[in-house]
Amino acid sequence: MRTSVQLRGTVFVFLLNYISPNRTGRTNMTGKTSRSTQSNAFKTSALKTNTFKKWALTGCALSVLATYGSAFAQEAKVFEFKMNSVDLGTALTEFSITTGNQVLFNDADIAGMSAASLNGNYTTDQAIKVLLAETGVQYSVDANGTLLVGDRFVSKGAKQAESIQKYAQVETPIATTRTVVKPKGSSGDGVPVEVTGVIFAEGSGARLKGARIEIEETGQVVSTDDLGRFRLTNVAPGEYTLSVDYLGFAPQSTVITVDGSAEVKQHFTLTGGTEEDAVYVYGSRSARAQALNLERMAPNVSTVLSSDLLGSFTGTTLSESLRRAPGVIFERSSDTGDGANIVVRGLAPDFNVIKMNGVELPDGTGVGRSANLSNILTESISKVTISKTLLPSQDSSGAGGLVEIETKSPFDRPKRYASFLLEGTKKGSGFGGGYMAAGTVSGTFGKNDQFGLAVSLQYRERETTRISYNTRDDTIFFGQYLPLQVDGTPSIRGINYVDPRTPFPFESGADEVYIGQLGFTSSEVEVENLAFTLSGAWEVGSHSRLFFDYQRLDRNDTRYTSGTGITAKLGYGTHDINSLGGEPRQALEWQSNQRLNITSSYNYLPDTEAITDVYSFRGESDLGNWHLNYLAGYTEGTTSREINVLNVSVPTFHLTSNELLPEAFHTIEGRVLSPFPRLLPGDGSFPEPLLSEAGFNLINDPENYGFGTIRHTVNKGRNERYIGELSARYNFNGSRFKYLEAGLSYKESEFRSGLHKNTTYYDIGGLTLADFGLVPRSSSLADIGVSTQLNQISRADLVPFLVDYVPSIAVDCNPSSTCPTGTLLRRSVSRASPLLLQQYTNEDEFAAYVQGAFEIGKLEVIGGVRMTKVGIEAVNLVAPSVYDEFFSFDQEFYDDNSVLKGETAEQTDFLPRLLANYRYKDNVVFRGGYYLSVARPQIELLSTTPNVFLALAPYFGPSGNQPTLTIVKGNPNLVPAKTHSFDFSAEYYDNAVGVLKIGAFYKRIDDLLESSVSNGEGFLSEVANILPDDPRFQDVLDNPTDYDIVLVVPENNDTKAEIWGFETSLEKQFTFLPGVWKGFGVYANYTYTNSSKEQPDRWFKHPVLDESGAVTGYETEDFIVSDVRFDGQAKHSGTFGLTYNQYGVDANLAYTAQARRQTGYDDFNLHDFEEGYGTLDFRIEYNFDKGAAQYRVYFEGADLTRGADDPYIQTSIGADDGVTPKYYTGGTYYGGRTFKVGVSAKF
Repeated sequence: MRTSVQLRGTVFVFLLNYISPNRTGRTNMTGKTSRSTQSNAFKTSALKTNTFKKWALTGCALSVLATYGSAFAQEAKVFEFKMNSVDLGTALTEFSITTGNQVLFNDADIAGMSAASLNGNYTTDQAIKVLLAETGVQYSVDANGTLLVGDRFVSKGAKQAESIQKYAQVETPIATTRTVVKPKGSSGDGVPVEVTGVIFAEGSGARLKGARIEIEETGQVVSTDDLGRFRLTNVAPGEYTLSVDYLGFAPQSTVITVDGSAEVKQHFTLTGGTEEDAVYVYGSRSARAQALNLERMAPNVSTVLSSDLLGSFTGTTLSESLRRAPGVIFERSSDTGDGANIVVRGLAPDFNVIKMNGVELPDGTGVGRSANLSNILTESISKVTISKTLLPSQDSSGAGGLVEIETKSPFDRPKRYASFLLEGTKKGSGFGGGYMAAGTVSGTFGKNDQFGLAVSLQYRERETTRISYNTRDDTIFFGQYLPLQVDGTPSIRGINYVDPRTPFPFESGADEVYIGQLGFTSSEVEVENLAFTLSGAWEVGSHSRLFFDYQRLDRNDTRYTSGTGITAKLGYGTHDINSLGGEPRQALEWQSNQRLNITSSYNYLPDTEAITDVYSFRGESDLGNWHLNYLAGYTEGTTSREINVLNVSVPTFHLTSNELLPEAFHTIEGRVLSPFPRLLPGDGSFPEPLLSEAGFNLINDPENYGFGTIRHTVNKGRNERYIGELSARYNFNGSRFKYLEAGLSYKESEFRSGLHKNTTYYDIGGLTLADFGLVPRSSSLADIGVSTQLNQISRADLVPFLVDYVPSIAVDCNPSSTCPTGTLLRRSVSRASPLLLQQYTNEDEFAAYVQGAFEIGKLEVIGGVRMTKVGIEAVNLVAPSVYDEFFSFDQEFYDDNSVLKGETAEQTDFLPRLLANYRYKDNVVFRGGYYLSVARPQIELLSTTPNVFLALAPYFGPSGNQPTLTIVKGNPNLVPAKTHSFDFSAEYYDNAVGVLKIGAFYKRIDDLLESSVSNGEGFLSEVANILPDDPRFQDVLDNPTDYDIVLVVPENNDTKAEIWGFETSLEKQFTFLPGVWKGFGVYANYTYTNSSKEQPDRWFKHPVLDESGAVTGYETEDFIVSDVRFDGQAKHSGTFGLTYNQYGVDANLAYTAQARRQTGYDDFNLHDFEEGYGTLDFRIEYNFDKGAAQYRVYFEGADLTRGADDPYIQTSIGADDGVTPKYYTGGTYYGGRTFKVGVSAKF
């Protein structure tokens, strides 16, 4: 099939029945596979195109050609022909060249036919009749003036053109194949003009983001924006080949004529592949096509997640969608197991920035910076871009990554659009489920569809049951006996007397580990998420576009948690150690006559609400070579939490051998070291208490559970932010210098948090829970395969008791004098001080940048500098507590000196950035760069309510003979951590929606934020401004060595810190396979990171020796530990998956894993870790059309290899480095595998 078109004397021939198997050719309008390939090379493959593909490609051609009529629709005009008898195909092509008319024909229909000679002057109608007179071939002219040659087109062509053209209802007029001749401009001198257009996808009509547009003769290259638009400025008069390339679609090109009279508009409609490639671009594959095209054309290293061509975004929540992105791992919510935040390239969430429509999302708690991702639903999301290298024009923060969420514009949907989705979820038996509903309506209107409006609503409700166990680090005892002191005596009475730089085990043979406490928690959580999006757009003209977006993200959850703790009084005492031949040592023992304490508490948190509102007004304008961007935004995040806590009073138990299992006795030492089993290296099983049936009956007896206290508190947090941005770019053409850009931004943020109300209920009279009808029942440990019985009160019994019964019987009274007879519960209400509620932290940030780009051949260099200036104001309540020599509290002083005090700080940073892209070929890019970014401290590190405590009794300090001053406060003078990032990557993009990327990065961090204790006179100056004017405090300032001074003030770590690694990703579609197999594809990514920092530490029991070497006392020693891993960093993470995309089926099977990651530093090489985990997930959907609607039904299984008794999250302690083993300290269970089923429709 061919289409021939004459535009101002230039020939365009659509040879749509040929695509080279190796895709080196380009479907075009010039009859060339490349500049050196002759047009007759297309002949040989004409018969290879099957019927389906011919019609698909014909549809594409017609959508491109259909908007303007040809000369057939105009007045008859006479042309001079000089054509001898040739084959009919050549004759039709020359006819098109001479007349300028569009001609559509198929080589197979006219193969072997010859045209009659044509010499002389003829009208177009006369000429075509002569050419076809001896062939018997029919022709007709469609409504758009296209000449249709051959039976298949005579009856069907016009109908096809009509059906395809409806997807291009955007800009009027649309010149898809030629530019209408217009009068010369007033200058009449043919000045350079702009070439603009829009790139569409055939069938869906979607606008294609990230398409590569090139003027081949000049090498000018641009890419389409989020609405599929491109703009080439300063194009001089002449004829040019304009080409478009988009991964997953057949390339196209056309010849345009620029005469300087007016802007040239040239639109394209791309077809989804060819018979040889068989790229079926829909569903998730179309989403990947859009993402890879954006990544290829991006000026920096980035990872993009995109909606598909029908507007669907994979995943229910944003965190689910991001979990398989290269270089990304998760921090999960302990309540639901959802991804709450992300770690990018090993850097914790506070090193990353998350924006929505250009506005940074808030942290509603008022104390942090990283926004919670678990309440961001995906119904209206168009794309998410993770920028891993930053330009000067991008945010000052984002050392790990800048995450930019963009919602879908009404212009990025069909003229009239509606959709709905329903989804149901089921977890393991007894662990919950849920459902989701979503819908969108969108439309464009106005004379030229210049206005657009879209509304999306997504609602999700689910129930989750969580079961977990844990043991506190401070109740784990390392070593069945302790080493000798440095003077050779057994005087080390606890692990705190051991040098913390000594890795465990401290000596050979003393490697047994026991726990002294086991906590068990069961939690039921009901979560509702509501996401509302309102989007408006206005195409003011060809020069300006305005966008408004509003998002309301509302999360409401109700939580019931029951917790039981079993604590044994363990410690070290002097014993003769049998394994050492009777040598006396400080050895582990169960103390206080085998004392066992039970703690039991219940928490009910109704309607905890987290709300995020985001308002974004954005615009852009093109004024000649100038391009302007402007943004105004406001965002507010709030949290409100009501907490009801019942603490149960349980007596102390002293267990006998009858209440213990025989295995509780140590086989060598012959006594009980702990009522819990020994922790074995690498054993993640549940540590069931070594109690007999009699022992469990004792601790579960409801008569032993007394009413303790009930506490009702209300906490609120708030973070609001105003932002304004303006940038201007001047594009240079015909020069190596591409553009120069400058911009300004201003951001004002306010953070508030605090306790608003506290109500406490006290028991009067020693009542038990049974007196209130509350009887603990069997717990849910059996749901995770554990036989231990720890009875707990059910939610059905306790919630009415807490919410209704307790307030109704409680009396406000003083128990010593005024409580009425018969009072059961006494109520005490305290509200937050008005001064406390006036606390706030303000941040004002002003930023400016200059950015430029130039090209040398295939090398593009982008560089510049960003300046950021931040002002901080922290206003907090200072209420100093003073105790005299006899520990009497000075209440009058406290009341008189409780005042608000403000602290201010100002910081300025200059951030140079330089990136380079070497585009070796269109699909091969080498990137390198350096950029400097900042990570600002969490608000709770900058500003907290100070705790000032002065005790004049001389019982403190290392030797217990000094008074003490303790101050705990934030530090507004903390400087941001500065990260120097170096990056290199190589990227190869496959036209059949594939990619191979390999990249390496190195980041050096200065002023890493560490929270540490600072002692001594040198640090007092940092806090002196908040101390009251009082002689007792002045004496501390004058004589600091006489006091034990403890300052808990965050400070920057000025030692070096660095993180490095590499990441690679691969995607490949098996289009080279035959038949059903060509729908398969594979994708994989892997990221390795390694980090190192120097950790400040302190040993409070460093021994002081006399001349004989005997220990005479202890002192504090500060030291630095080298080569400590970053918190949150996993060395290994990655995904391997298989996909299938054909016959309407869209499926993938993926395994995603991340290695264990350190969550906290600790002494003795016993660091805290979250264990690694992997999930096997499967999703299959079927897409089909029915009438005007497009339907999708899907099934999804997540975490398929995990059962209800398999922990989802496990914690451990120990390095597992060949020196110190790892010991499991906790596990969390969510019910194992999850299944979803859903249906959606789009109209």
